[in-house]
Amino acid sequence: MQLVSFRKMPRIFDLDQKRKTLTVDAGSTYSEVCAALSSTGLALPNTASLPQFGVAGAVATGTHGSSGLGKDGRLVRSGLADAVLRMEIVGPDGEIRSLSRGDEGFSASVVSLGCMGMVTSVTLELVDDFDVFQVRRPQIASFSSLNSSNFSLFWTDHFCC
Repeated sequence: MQLVSFRKMPRIFDLDQKRKTLTVDAGSTYSEVCAALSSTGLALPNTASLPQFGVAGAVATGTHGSSGLGKDGRLVRSGLADAVLRMEIVGPDGEIRSLSRGDEGFSASVVSLGCMGMVTSVTLELVDDFDVFQVRRPQIASFSSLNSSNFSLFWTDHFCC
């Protein structure tokens, strides 16, 4: 199996504050995007749970994220692909295609697992900056009590990055 890395391609970080959009290259990670947005007053509506996830790859695989609160104060649960407004794809024939939300084939192309070609850039819809907090509970009675909760459990014996 061959893997493609976009990390050495030219970097794109095109922020349009008026339209609240951000275009990034396929090699951008969520940690890079969040760090770059931190002083702009804008944020991604949803981010990957691990910072090293690539934006284009996480979107293409239908990865869910860690959502914030909606305008009504309720928890928003959505996939990372929901923020995609536009994408540029190099098809198997070498042709560069641009697809925008509302175009025929857009929804199928966003979460396509790479079947439509290689995504080279993604334009994301942004929201006003917001705060995120975490509540830690040091003792859990049982794992079965967590079934009705929205929680994450992550265990590792080492961490790199």
